[in-house]
Amino acid sequence: MKKLLPAIAPHKSLPPEILVEIFLHYAADIAEQVIYGTEPSDRRLSQFPWVLGHICSRWRQIALAEPRIWGTIGVNGNLPMLNEAFRRGGQSRLWLSVKEGENGRYTHDVFLRDVICSQSKRITDLSLSVWDETFERFLTLPSDSFPVLEAFQLERTVGYSCLPDSDACVFQGATRLRRIDINTEPFPMNLCLRWP
Repeated sequence: MKKLLPAIAPHKSLPPEILVEIFLHYAADIAEQVIYGTEPSDRRLSQFPWVLGHICSRWRQIALAEPRIWGTIGVNGNLPMLNEAFRRGGQSRLWLSVKEGENGRYTHDVFLRDVICSQSKRITDLSLSVWDETFERFLTLPSDSFPVLEAFQLERTVGYSCLPDSDACVFQGATRLRRIDINTEPFPMNLCLRWP
């Protein structure tokens, strides 16, 4: 009987729609831990869709067939994996966490072009922990770059004093933006927002 118990485990009889909701809830929980710093790194978040596909063939089929599973991503420096996640996510909502490591895995232009700008029209939640030059270039993106952005978090920038004392209009076209968390003080730039 003990050998047969795994074959009749309750999760094996759950419909795919219920499993998808469980997976999405788990991904949102990891994302929240990354945002609020209770998760030390975004490694679990960046590996989530791939790990899910290695549990069993049924879970792999569900993961590959559901674009929303690929919509919560932590950038870990592996651009081919990231591009695959973007491709599999289609046009679904995208929650993106980007942390530049001490080694600076991205050049600033590659980061902006291949990671942020390529997906800016579907990013709803964006969390950045990047070098000051990357953040400065991010702030100079056009004002219509993030039409569906709902939440933005800046965890930290390294070498923050280099940022100019000027206006940043990157969020001006983000009509759905409802939350901004900037955990760096003082912030020398004026963020031009649509808020009154």
